[in-house]
Amino acid sequence: MKSYNLTFAVNLQFLESNNVLNVGAMRPDVIFLSDPVSASTTKLFHEIGRYVGNGVTRSSCNYCSQTSQPLNDSLFIVVNIDKNIPFLYNTLKSLGDIHYDKSKIELVVHCLTDNSEVLEWQPQGFSSYTLLTQEMDDEDHDTKHSFLKMFEKSTAKYFVYLDSSVSITPDTIPQLLRYQKPIIAPMLRREDGTAWSNFWGSFTDSWNYKRSSDYDNIYTRTAKGLFPVSCIRNMYIIQRRLALDMIQWEVFDNHLESDISFCKTLFEKGVPMFLSNVQDYGSLKLPSEDSDLKLADEMYKDEWERKYVNKKVLEVDAFNMPCKNVFHLSNVFTQEFGRDLIQALDSVGNVWQLHPYGHDRPGFHMKQSVYNETLTRVILDLTVDVVSQLFPGYTPKRQLYDSWIIEIEGEMRPGRRTKHDSSAAYHVVVPLSDLGSEGGFWFGLQKCRVLGLKAGDILIFPGFITHQKQDWETSEGGMTHYLEMSFDLPH
Repeated sequence: MKSYNLTFAVNLQFLESNNVLNVGAMRPDVIFLSDPVSASTTKLFHEIGRYVGNGVTRSSCNYCSQTSQPLNDSLFIVVNIDKNIPFLYNTLKSLGDIHYDKSKIELVVHCLTDNSEVLEWQPQGFSSYTLLTQEMDDEDHDTKHSFLKMFEKSTAKYFVYLDSSVSITPDTIPQLLRYQKPIIAPMLRREDGTAWSNFWGSFTDSWNYKRSSDYDNIYTRTAKGLFPVSCIRNMYIIQRRLALDMIQWEVFDNHLESDISFCKTLFEKGVPMFLSNVQDYGSLKLPSEDSDLKLADEMYKDEWERKYVNKKVLEVDAFNMPCKNVFHLSNVFTQEFGRDLIQALDSVGNVWQLHPYGHDRPGFHMKQSVYNETLTRVILDLTVDVVSQLFPGYTPKRQLYDSWIIEIEGEMRPGRRTKHDSSAAYHVVVPLSDLGSEGGFWFGLQKCRVLGLKAGDILIFPGFITHQKQDWETSEGGMTHYLEMSFDLPH
């Protein structure tokens, strides 16, 4: 029997019945939809049609073929940022790193927040970049209608829309383009255990959400494929011809919730909305007023590492030892880690102490700050395994003894001690800004200097009993900061 690729114009037959399906378990070869039928039957027909001719099974998708031809179509990409969402930087960076010829991309960012990373972002290599900071909707139409009108004036072949909750990989857009569908979206979901995603499997007669019987299989990617679904949100790619039709159809009518109007109009026009879950394309993020630095829990762990960590696994062989038992590794954290942590000092609360542990430089006592839990977990997760290898025979206890950010204004001069306390077993130092080519630390008992440390480097060394660290002078001056965390009691 011929396996049909599902469209809404092929000769398929389905006998209206109420006892037909466990959708996804039954794999019809041919179905036929005859007129007239009820709206509920039409919806069920669409649901069954996902599996015509075993087009989608648990192990394969027979109509998910992608073109192997080079991708060179021009794109018009809109990022709509209308609320505070964590890690917007990662979304912008994914676009900046997109696996596509950026000279063929017109990029528009619509930002209604005061997020400085967005407002100050200067992408390179795009055909054009436009930053919009004003409301664009009108009495009758949602903002997305205005974006389509902007697209109409361009010559791009594809309209790509993302809202601020979307986090995608640099390869997501190119992979979806290879399906060559009039409209397609990646399957994206929240990582909070709520089964919330960017698609509807079905809907009620009044166009409210209804979970289809195969929603879980698509959501969990138990069945992988390209599925025509009832509604897609948050991100989609639309071919030019359909996008121009959508302007005439006024799909983003403000008299309904805009996404509902969009999906309802396309459904009534017989336009299939395709969803791919063949790959893990990314996720959906929840709004939050917390800074990105604080959000290192399981829900945002991957996003946190994408923004702040260059080296997620530290290899002992990658360290160098500039002084005895003083271990250095460069470029562990990103420039954004130091920048954001320094900026956060203005909001860490009453944690300022002028002379931490006899140090004659000002410092921020981070153990008392809202960032303590995040910094402790991140530093320990990164370093605890490698510490036991750097110091054979020692097993880290994963206990934070203390944590400071030392602020150095002007020239660093010799003889200034970080601490004269001897209780901690070992220390981890992370420069938050470059210490300068002559700036760094002097280890007195070893009679050895460690100079030229860069923002994001890491330095690991034993406690004060054997390693008495002092700041070393630099002629470059300026304001510099470094994070020092002390771990474990030696007894």
